[in-house]
Amino acid sequence: MDNVKNGIEIIKGDITTLNVDCIVNAANNSLLGGGGVDGAIHRAAGAGLLAECRTLGGCETGKAKITRGYDIKAKWVVHTVGPIYKGSTRDDPVLLNCYINSLELAAAHGVRSIAFPAISAGAYGYPLDRAARLAVSGVIAWLTVHPDCGMNVKLCCFDDAAYCAFLEAYNGELKGRCNDGSYVPLYTEMRLAPEPFQNIKRGEKTVEIRLYDEKRRRLKLGDTIIFTNTENDSECFAATVTALRRFDNFKALFSSELFAQTGCEDMTVERAVESMYAYYTREQENRYGVLAISVKKI
Repeated sequence: MDNVKNGIEIIKGDITTLNVDCIVNAANNSLLGGGGVDGAIHRAAGAGLLAECRTLGGCETGKAKITRGYDIKAKWVVHTVGPIYKGSTRDDPVLLNCYINSLELAAAHGVRSIAFPAISAGAYGYPLDRAARLAVSGVIAWLTVHPDCGMNVKLCCFDDAAYCAFLEAYNGELKGRCNDGSYVPLYTEMRLAPEPFQNIKRGEKTVEIRLYDEKRRRLKLGDTIIFTNTENDSECFAATVTALRRFDNFKALFSSELFAQTGCEDMTVERAVESMYAYYTREQENRYGVLAISVKKI
């Protein structure tokens, strides 16, 4: 599979009949079946699916669990629980995580073709155009981070309205490309340890520090970053990039006026610099330089 490229396709049809390795179920927290696509998948897969789901202990919103496919063509079913729409952008990163966590889990089980329904766009009340944009951006973001995975993703729409919304999202600004032809995702995901995660979430830390590598060079003002807690993948939030400033090294950054915004202000400059070497090497620092990313929680 090394030479197989990633792909994304918008289709209309019945997800339970698709010839793919895996289909995704828009489940509820119990994983014991329900209405819409959830009920359709359970009916098509048969009693074996329900029996296995009973052993899983439910699933948290934004996370995913996997079972066998039983009586459907797909070998696997990934069950993910989308957020109930409350009219807030706080729901967006959770819905994004449904797609990202499902892809991570599927890839870990050797899946190379997967089909998603329009998660949360039915009874959970997400506006269709918004759900479509998040679905497309989440999938593109994951494929961009895993360029050699060889994953073919089908976004399967049940009716014309969903198909048009997903096609518009795909053909619109989410299909922007770099000069080299690669996708530019609408969202960038960054994982943080619990303490810095909470500090940014509370607004006590407004500058995130990263190497100025190829990935960070694509960041621009106004971009959205999804921060995820490394110890709880369902805990995440969105932030907007408000400023970008490059430094030659960590010492130069911590010697600037941004020091008080980095979450390291209780350290000396020397101690703060040393703390960064737990994440990056001096060779990486010298090669790439350092980027101070000013963010504001959405």
